[in-house]
Amino acid sequence: MEKMTKEDNFDLLKKYGYGWAALTAMCLELEQNKILVPKEVKNNLEKVRVEIRSGCYSACEIGCILSDVEGKLIACGTSKGDNDPNKWTDLFAQAMSGDLEPGHIASIPALQPVIASCDFLKCTCQI
Repeated sequence: MEKMTKEDNFDLLKKYGYGWAALTAMCLELEQNKILVPKEVKNNLEKVRVEIRSGCYSACEIGCILSDVEGKLIACGTSKGDNDPNKWTDLFAQAMSGDLEPGHIASIPALQPVIASCDFLKCTCQI
């Protein structure tokens, strides 16, 4: 198995960052629609945000947590009447495939409350 380069790792973290944004938007929309999202899911979203931003955690671990969060959010939404969970699964799939543009993330209304503090993709190191 090939070792990941810094560029590969950055690209993967960028996809995870977009995936996090898509799932956060889904969580916020569910809550706006009075659908209860388990505290564990919200805690995992916060944990992943910190892990992505730090760049010091296993990409495998981050991917597993994001997949778990996605499944739980979809279960919450479909069991409580979310009429279009596919828009979120499609957005998450776009994020993970690298087909999501930063401008699209910024245009998601549910993310407006958190978008100002989402500098998780900015590299501040000198490497």
